Amino acid sequence: YKSKMVLGTIIQAAAVGDEVEAGQAAFFGFMGIASALVFANLGASYGTAKSGVGIASMGVLKPELIFKSIVPVIMAGIL
Repeated sequence: YKSKMVLGTIIQAAAVGDEVEAGQAAFFGFMGIASALVFANLGASYGTAKSGVGIASMGVLKPELIFKSIVPVIMAGIL
């Protein structure tokens, strides 16, 4: 019986709502989206820089394998 009463209280609180809480939910939702985009782009740029350094070092050490090392970077750019 007590769990039904608690659930009813939660449903009433959600039904009443508050414009401030709705604004906060939208704010934190959009901030989460923005941070996901920022971190995804930072990770992509870091990975591109690391692969560029690897390709450059491969070109110095073994120039005949440079085209084999470019293939994964091209495939990652396509995906």
